[in-house]
Order: sequence, then structure tokens, then C-alpha cells
Amino acid sequence: MEKDTMETANAGQEAQQPLLRVFLFGEFRLVWQVTPFTQDALWNSRTSARTLFKLLLCAPGRQASRSQLAGSLWPETDEGKARESLRQARNVLRKMLRTAGGEELLEQRNQGELLKLTEQARLWVDADAFEEYIAQASRVAAEDEALYLWQQAQALLSGEFLADDQSAEWTRHRWVRQRRHLLHLSRGRMVRHLADLYLQRGQTSLAEEVLEHFLVRFPTDQDTLYRLLLLLEQQGGLEEARRLYERSIRTLEALGKQPSPQVQHIYARLQQANASPDRLDQPSASPVVSSGVWVGWPVTAGGGQILSRQASVKQEHEEASDVSWDFLQVLGEPEQEGSVNGSRLSRRQILELGIAALLSRLARLDDRRVSGIEREVLSRALSESILDGWQQLYSLENAQVVALGRTQLALIHHAHALLAPATLAYLYAGAYSFLGLGLHFQMRDEEALQAYHQGHVASLATGDPWYVAQSLICQADSYHALGQYNLAIQTIEGALRLLASASAEDDRMMRTRAHLLCCWADYAMMLHDERTTQAKLDLAEATLDPDEANEEFDRGAWLLIAGKYALRQRKPEVARVRFAEALSLLPGEWLLRRVMTGPGLAMATARLGERDASLGLAKDLLPMISTTNAPITTRWYADYLQRDLLNAFPADTDIQLFVAEASRQLPPPSPLLHPGS
Repeated sequence: MEKDTMETANAGQEAQQPLLRVFLFGEFRLVWQVTPFTQDALWNSRTSARTLFKLLLCAPGRQASRSQLAGSLWPETDEGKARESLRQARNVLRKMLRTAGGEELLEQRNQGELLKLTEQARLWVDADAFEEYIAQASRVAAEDEALYLWQQAQALLSGEFLADDQSAEWTRHRWVRQRRHLLHLSRGRMVRHLADLYLQRGQTSLAEEVLEHFLVRFPTDQDTLYRLLLLLEQQGGLEEARRLYERSIRTLEALGKQPSPQVQHIYARLQQANASPDRLDQPSASPVVSSGVWVGWPVTAGGGQILSRQASVKQEHEEASDVSWDFLQVLGEPEQEGSVNGSRLSRRQILELGIAALLSRLARLDDRRVSGIEREVLSRALSESILDGWQQLYSLENAQVVALGRTQLALIHHAHALLAPATLAYLYAGAYSFLGLGLHFQMRDEEALQAYHQGHVASLATGDPWYVAQSLICQADSYHALGQYNLAIQTIEGALRLLASASAEDDRMMRTRAHLLCCWADYAMMLHDERTTQAKLDLAEATLDPDEANEEFDRGAWLLIAGKYALRQRKPEVARVRFAEALSLLPGEWLLRRVMTGPGLAMATARLGERDASLGLAKDLLPMISTTNAPITTRWYADYLQRDLLNAFPADTDIQLFVAEASRQLPPPSPLLHPGS
């Protein structure tokens, strides 16, 4: 990478020389870059000021109202006393966040009702810098630049987020839990991608070192444990892998946790290998290394990082008769990032190419010569490919979802003879549901229903009630789209019966139960059964963890249905609050969820006569609608323009011009009811 490029990547953190640096990873500490107004001793006796500071650092935009803060920090205290405690804590915090020159890092707005910390350039926070490095590393295509950014992120990760406050009551607040959850996801991405890059460069010892150091710091991270065990196994370090497993299991047991199935599986294989070492392939024969893909995870920093190896992969691929080069081009041209002999490849296409190359190699072997390691690598690669698709669902263009689903199914079909039936059941269940969802958003619900039925059959073979319930939710969605509301409700009732015996401690099952109840409310709404709609919405809200953001279902998804119901009840002011809160909870990269929710807020503001707000939302939504290119959301948006925006302001020339221009940019919509119908 060019020297000036690296300097540019770091400019946002260092160029403006922040006044104060705050460290939230590991031990909490402040490092002033200038002389402060006072010393840390000021708040040693007033821990509430320090807690207020940390909570504000977790709040969206580093700001919150006094009522929110008082209720969060003193929930069981009389309102008047809570506000007085907040006032005292705020006064101490203002002194702590003031320089000797009088510059303050805590602002008061709206007559003191809103407290806001200053921006990152003046008040630098390690967690914010960490997330910025992660975001930059995920976007760049150049391998050297990506490696530099991942390494910078790694250098900041000195321990658990808010390690000093793990048991404090205030850390259960939604802001803190969401921040911790997102940081957990980011640090997992960092260690995976960093290890991948080292492996792709042939620096196996560095990859091993990254995984080891991360596991020492976060000993309950089982994804990292699995990766390190597999790497040690591939390097022939069987005894070292066994000791690592046993040490990690003791740590997990001390915390009341059990090893994951994949960790247990690899340990069983290690025991078998110790008994019969000749059964293991030599590390040099590992298809993982030769294909340039690490245990099935997507190539991490863009196509450019393994293009130097793609010529040999392509040659090996062309030699196989069962998988053609053209087969991998089913994804078309999206996310073009690198080229091989004129073919444009995205990160995801390179992942599929690596799997196909592995399949080509194994297909040429006698079944008895395919080792357990190779089968495990293939299984893991396909699983991670499907998982990666689901994780990208909300940011992919709709046609990419359908294309990716078809590619995944084709790869599973080619791998069918090499995998155990139990493994195939999970793979097919995930891939068919993913494809069906893409077809559903294309409003091809007859085809989606066929894919969902296939996924349901596969889910039954897993024997896992959660998978079965998910497949039934998918079917019910298509019945809903096809206007078969009673059949949709019957399907939901069947899914709820599956979860009847689920423990309230099982977060996954409780989240799915809330999802099912919310679906029921949506379908009852279409039947004008208001009593059932409200009852199911109430039950879903009571079942749902309000502080967790989750791709399957969360409070933002519940608010979407609750806002839709408020619109149908002609309560636009309630709908506006619901939709606005839903949008505030969505991560920025969840583009599809945003375009599912945004039209509802635009409808509510139009019906309230808020012309500027509604038109502003319409303009913001248009490029997102075009990017996702999902016919179902395009239809909702088009209906909003005609039925709400124009209807509310029929004589407004600016709105007429905008609607005409927007309509020209949108593809012709298919008939479908929009969220407020």
C-alpha cells in the first residue's frame, strides 16, 4: 500500500489531535493531551458522574435527554430525586471534561434538557476508533491496506468492553447492550479476517499467533477456539490441540457453558487421530491452503487479496469435468472488485470459486480416499457460505440474493455424496429458505413457496424445532403475500405448538416465539380482526428482549408491524413514533430493513400534514429503493408517493415534480398492498 494511503486511513484519528483520549476496552482510563481543569480525584467519590460519562458514550450520537438518563441511572428512585442526582453528576462531569483553558467536552442543549459529548476529533474513544478501523478494513480491496487497518483495530482491543462494569446494573441498559453486541460482532470479524490474510500470505505462524492471543483475551470465544484447533490439526500439532481443548473446556465449564457441537466434533476427530495418526493427511495437502480460502469463511478484504493465486485455482477448476467455470458466473456481475483473465469476481464469487475448486479435487478421488478433514472443511465452507449470505441479506441487492441462493444450492448438490445426511439437512434448510426469501421480495411467491416447502422438508430432517419453526414462518409469509391469511395463521399456530415446551431461558426460542406472534398479528390485521391483532402484538412485545438487535427478529421488527397497525387504525401520530423508533434501532448497513421501514414513517408524516418531513424522507428513500431493487419495497414506495404524498399535498408543484421524476426512476411496480393498506 502507498505510504500516503496509510496516512490518510489514520488521519481521522490523529490529525486533529484530540484533547482527551478515553479507553473503554479493558481498564477504564483517561489520557489528557492538554492540561485538564481538574484531576481524576474529583469524581473518585462520585461514581455516578463516571457512570453518566460511560452511558453517554454508549448512547446513539453520544447524546441523551435528562429524562432518559435519570430513568436509566436511578430507575427505582423518585423522579425528583433522580433528576437531582443527575444534576449533581452532570456538574461533576462538566468539571471533569473541561480543559484548563476552559474548553468543555460536555455540551448542554435545549435549555439543558439534552446532554451531548463532543465529537471524536476532540474526545477520542478507543471503541469508536476500533469500529472505524473495522468499517474501513471491510470496504477496501487492496490486501496491504486491509491488513494495515485490521492490525490497527487489533492494537486497540486491549480487553472486554467496559471490563470494570461487567456486573453493574446500568450496563443492562439497551444502549450498552447494543454497543457491546456490535463490538462483539466486529471483533469476531477482525480476528477472522486478520487470520485469513496471514494464511493467504503463507504466514501460518502469524495466523496462529493472532488466534492464540485473541483466545487468551477472550477465552469463551468458541469460533476462535474452533479455528485454532483446526489450524493446529492441519499443522500436525495434535497434542497441542488436545491440551488447548481441555484447557478451554475447563474455562467454559467454570462459567456454566458447554462446548459448541463443532468444537466437540473436532475434538472427537483429534482423539481418533491420536489413536491412528496415519489417517490424517499431511498439512501440505490441505485443500484449505491450496484454494486460498480459510475454513470456508469469505475472503476477507476484497477480491484483490488472493488474485495472485486465482490463476492456479482456475486451472485446477477447468481440469474438472463436473464443475465448469461458467457455473460460477451464475452470480453475474455484482460487487465487482477484481479480475481474472477478464472475468470480474466479487468477494462472494471468490468464496464460491474456492468451494468449487475443492469439490473438483474431491470428485476426482475415490470416496474412500476423501479424508475426514477434507469432508469437515467442505462442510464448514458450505455452512459459512450460507451464513455469510444471511449476514449480508439486508445489504445485498435483491437479484444478488436470488443468484446467491441458486449458487449455494448448486454447490450443495455437487457436494451431496461427500457429506453426512445430518449435515446436508442443515445446509439445504438454510439455502432453500434464503432463496425463497429472495423470491418473496421479488413478489414471486408461488416460486418462493416451492423453495420454502423444500426447506421445510430439510428442516424436519434436522430434528431441530427452531429450524422447523423458521421454515414455517417463511411459508406463512408467502401465504400472506398470496392473500391466504387464514392458511398463514394456521401455519403460525403449528410453529407455535413446536415451541410450546421451550424454556424461557432459551433466547433463540423466545425470540422466534415473539416473531411468530408478530406474524400472527400481521395476518389478523389483514382480516380486520383488531382484537387478535392487538393481543398478539402485546404478547410478542412481552416475549421479546427489547435490548437486542437481531437479524431474525427484534424490537425494530416489532415496531414495524406496530406502526403498520397504527396506520390502519388511523393513528398517524402513533405510527410516526413507532416507525421513527424502529429506524433509530437499525444498524446503518441494514439497508433492506431501512427501506422496509422508511415508507411507513413517510406515510405517517404525510398523513399528519408534515410536508417537509415527508418529502425529505421520500428523497432519502429513493436511492436506497433503487439500490436494493426489491419489487416488494418498490411497490410500497410507489404506493406511498401516489396515495399519501400526492394525496396529502395535491396542489404542491414541488411534490408533483418530485413524484414524476421518482416514478420515472422506478421500475413498474406489481400490484401489492403497501404497509399502511
